[in-house]
Amino acid sequence: MPVLVAAALAPLLVVPKAPEPPVAYPHPLITEILYAVPSGPAGDANGDGKRDAAGDEFIELVNPHDRPINLRGYRITDRNEPDKGQLKFVFPALELPPGGVVVVFNGFGAKWEGPVGDSKRAPEAGNEKFGGAIVLTMKGASAMTSWANGGDWALLSDPSGSPVQCVWWGKFNETLPTSGLVEQATLTTKGSITRNPEDFSWAVHADLDDLPFSPGRWGTGRPPAPEQAAAMPETTAEKPAQATPDAGGGEAKPADQPGDKPGK
Repeated sequence: MPVLVAAALAPLLVVPKAPEPPVAYPHPLITEILYAVPSGPAGDANGDGKRDAAGDEFIELVNPHDRPINLRGYRITDRNEPDKGQLKFVFPALELPPGGVVVVFNGFGAKWEGPVGDSKRAPEAGNEKFGGAIVLTMKGASAMTSWANGGDWALLSDPSGSPVQCVWWGKFNETLPTSGLVEQATLTTKGSITRNPEDFSWAVHADLDDLPFSPGRWGTGRPPAPEQAAAMPETTAEKPAQATPDAGGGEAKPADQPGDKPGK
């Protein structure tokens, strides 16, 4: 009887409930975007030994659901029109398990190690250089075809072309999508923006763990590859004030920070 009484008086263990994914099944979730590539060796996000303001850009997505999803036909675009230098990537047939991570690099001028796929074919396995994540490349053909540091968006659309999620930053003239999940992310000058695994809010990556980016490792706590860790800068740039997009559209992308990608 004393044992029963003690058990009855013991406090209940309450396990916090994980937040619901911001997107419905079967859609993937954007978790990290590198549009402002750090200068010098610290900007070598794809690990090919050199920093490229366009080629090292990437976007990371995860499957936040408890069932596998297939990414075939999903597409990622920026705010440019299709005939005006639009950044675009269409996913190949790719089944992503629950919690699975996929990273899509711009890939302009990049040299790859390990399994890497493209819009035609997924890799046969994950890439250990990026925490075992599935790695794809857009095979960027021009340094001009990339995200603008000062203001742009990453739009994820489903195979039918309907907007699923739009993450935007900075200032621009184009009109934001009116459907799907539309989120404003913090404007930063060096490093990626990432989603906080605890509440899904957006933050500057360096503000969470002092690293400029971590492709393929969202929510895992795994450190970056050794060559990336060695190149991490000692300090990060101070965040500028947040901006709001202008109304209207049709103008070219503004110039980025001096020394970075040219204006588009």
